Amino acid sequence: MDSAAGLTAFINPVALSVLGTTVIAAILLSDSDHRVEVLCQASLLSAMISLVFGLIMLYQNFSGEGLNEGMYDGLSIAMNGLLYGLFSLYRFLQVRDYRKDRCAAHELALDGSDGISNLHVFCA
Repeated sequence: MDSAAGLTAFINPVALSVLGTTVIAAILLSDSDHRVEVLCQASLLSAMISLVFGLIMLYQNFSGEGLNEGMYDGLSIAMNGLLYGLFSLYRFLQVRDYRKDRCAAHELALDGSDGISNLHVFCA
């Protein structure tokens, strides 16, 4: 069933382990006050590390005769690392943090001050 749906192309243990390692390290080494920012940076870092690992694996298996199995593995690591790091965790945490900042800025605007300027200053 997985091969029919094509879900195995989106599961890569190397990219998942890089993401998991960076997220766990970020949680263990960060302050609770800045945890969301650190998790966003960790997910971005995991995407970059997976991309570098994938490119290294791709060029190690380069033979000049076209694509071979090792090159597909390198592309899979790079593609899935970018997918996991950029789209899933980074976007989820960014939206969550934006909602929290927007609510705080909206509460600041309820006292009669200019809410738009507070929103821009608060989110920047």
